[in-house]
Amino acid sequence: MHTIIFQALEFTVLIPGMLLAYLPVNSSLKQKPKKMIAWMLPLLVIISFLSGFVCNRFHLSTRMILLPLLFLTFILYQATLRISLWKSVSIYLAVCAVFSCFNSLARATSAMLSFNSEEQAFSGFSVFAVLYNIFCILFVILIWHPASHVVKDMVEDENLAQTWYVFWVLPVLIIGLNLVLIPKYNTILHTQRFLRGYIVIVYALLLILALFYTMFLMMANILNKNQKLQQENLFLSVQQERYENLRSCLLYTSDAADEEDSVDLGGRRMSKKKKKKRWTTYNSMKRISRSYKNATTSRPTAYTLRDTVFTMS
Repeated sequence: MHTIIFQALEFTVLIPGMLLAYLPVNSSLKQKPKKMIAWMLPLLVIISFLSGFVCNRFHLSTRMILLPLLFLTFILYQATLRISLWKSVSIYLAVCAVFSCFNSLARATSAMLSFNSEEQAFSGFSVFAVLYNIFCILFVILIWHPASHVVKDMVEDENLAQTWYVFWVLPVLIIGLNLVLIPKYNTILHTQRFLRGYIVIVYALLLILALFYTMFLMMANILNKNQKLQQENLFLSVQQERYENLRSCLLYTSDAADEEDSVDLGGRRMSKKKKKKRWTTYNSMKRISRSYKNATTSRPTAYTLRDTVFTMS
């Protein structure tokens, strides 16, 4: 029974691992966080203890159960998010790579604690499983703020390059190296020379992983800022072009107004020559009719004057 519990504790790191994976994408959840915790936490606990029981019942190594279990939890992780696949894979691989290093570190630490001890409490999965969970939980607490702020801003940025799946290579290599470094028998770690080399390799992998993701985060922020600046420059150039077009249209309109021409909404001139000619013809006809009327009204006066002259003569 104790062996089942300690083997199950090796799988319970899925709980802090999933929590860490959800921190940068908590705004992209398909369900409310409380609702997800209500069903996912019991599910992960049941899966962990069921996996421990299978390992103990059929005498299997945890590696044979862990790999398909990680694949199933990733499917569950992706199904509860509204982000692209390449982003979720990047986050999930990063968490798995870090936790695989903590797995090796917990093995080395438990071997050091039980190096000169013959008690059963310091052998097998007991100290290792407890240390493994402690290391993972402490790391989640330590990385909580950067993951929920800095990494979250980077993941939510739409300008993040989608070709960065090439950076999956290093986490996959580190996961594979940690799986290969797991000794087949726990007594091998009690060799002092092997234990020292094992600890050095584990610390080196952790350091490489930390430097890698630090550079990755810095490079991503710089490239995202450059992309935003390019978009702003493009927007300003479009606005400048619109301003120049509007300015040329206004200048064209003012020139047409100075020439006593009208301009339509498209900036095209509308000549008034025909209209002006029509008004000229109308005015000339009006003047002719007025002069004819004056001539008609003045004719009797001429006759009257002539008769008066003849009468006087």
